[in-house]
Amino acid sequence: MSGFRDLAMRPPALSVAEASRLGREVFGLDGPAVDLGSHQDRNVRIGGHVLKIANASWATSELELQDAAMRHAAHRLPAVVPAPVSDHIAEVEHGGERCGTRSRTWTTPAGSSPGA
Repeated sequence: MSGFRDLAMRPPALSVAEASRLGREVFGLDGPAVDLGSHQDRNVRIGGHVLKIANASWATSELELQDAAMRHAAHRLPAVVPAPVSDHIAEVEHGGERCGTRSRTWTTPAGSSPGA
């Protein structure tokens, strides 16, 4: 199913605390959690990683394609972090919807301090 079936996509309604809990339970992530904002997904920085909770409109195959592209360009992009419970995309349920959830390493933008 294409992510464009609902053109008014909103990010999954998870709080930073809920995302932090999911990151800890699903990926073993630990550290301060900061919402990074997004117009269609929920992206939360947790320590040295980014937890990406996809909008339920995105099919797993679409997320797998994104991950494959990131792996292909891994020398220049954040790395895909595997989920201990699956290959790399964990399905989580929130608010009656199932969302593909992934983790990435955090990269500090050029000119920024690592804690920013």
